[in-house]
Parts: sequence; C-alpha cells; structure tokens
Amino acid sequence: DDPPSWATDTVRGMYLYGSRSMAMRPKTATFDPYESIGQNLRYNTDHDYSIQHSQATRDALLDDGFFCPKDNVKDGNICIEEKNYLPDPTFHTLFIKIKDGQQVQVVTRKNIILFMKVWKSIDAEFWYNYIWKSSPYSASGLSLDKPGTPNYYRRKKFIAPIMIQIFNTAISTRS
Repeated sequence: DDPPSWATDTVRGMYLYGSRSMAMRPKTATFDPYESIGQNLRYNTDHDYSIQHSQATRDALLDDGFFCPKDNVKDGNICIEEKNYLPDPTFHTLFIKIKDGQQVQVVTRKNIILFMKVWKSIDAEFWYNYIWKSSPYSASGLSLDKPGTPNYYRRKKFIAPIMIQIFNTAISTRS
C-alpha cells in the first residue's frame, strides 16, 4: 500500500506494518485479509512504519515535520498520552505526521529485525480476530468506536498485553 505522496521519500526503505500490511497478506482457505481488513481501510486510515532507531533517523523525522507524542499534549481530538499505549519490547519512539487528513506513524525500534520476524509470524486471521483494534470481532468485547472515544482506547489497552506476550515469547525462544 502506498503512503501519502508527502511521506513517500521519508518512509522509503522503512518496514510497513499494521492494518495496511495485514490486508496484503495472502488469502487462505478460511480467511481473506483483503476482504476482511483491506475493504475497511479508508483514506484517513493511518500508515504504520518501523525502522531501527538511530539519532540520525530521529533527527531526519523531526526535520521532516514528524513529532513525538510526548512533545505534544493533544492533536485534534486524540489524546496523545493514550495514543502512546503500552509499547512492545522492541519499541523505542513513536513519531507522527498528519497532513491533508492522512496520518503516517513511524515507530523507531530497538531491534527492527526481531520486530519484523514477529510481525511476519502473526497470522492475519488471528490478528483480525484478537488484535486489530478496528475488528468487529475483537476479543476485548468492546464495541467498535471511532478514534478518540473511550472504548477505542480501552480496546488498545486490551490488545497491548497480547502483543507484548507475543514479543516476549519470541525473545525467550531466540537462539
């Protein structure tokens, strides 16, 4: 999935993950990621990217107009402190840029290789049913709400421990 034109140069070479990445996974006998996830993506659905953390990357993102949520109290109706929910063990810093109604998020990682291995190993149907905060079948049992609403953030906080456990399992089984 292509990023907004204003972010193309910035995210070139970065790893796409999140709902846009999952929507591109291959169809299986029991699940079609494009039908279940891709059809729900909209113009304003965020684009999620990751890259290995470095000072040079941090400086380049800031120079390009990205900001760190901890540097800002609010962005529109979204409370930044809640948006930056329980990170996984590879998480370093979240950077966000919003322009023309589109949002790009870049997470710099302590270990991008581990993050990519874990992300690639997550089954799209499992992610859809148990992890994706926008899934109508979310295991959290919370109603599907728009970003900025209380249940939306409760759902995010519900899925974070699942993701952390997946990463901790990967870390503990590395050789």
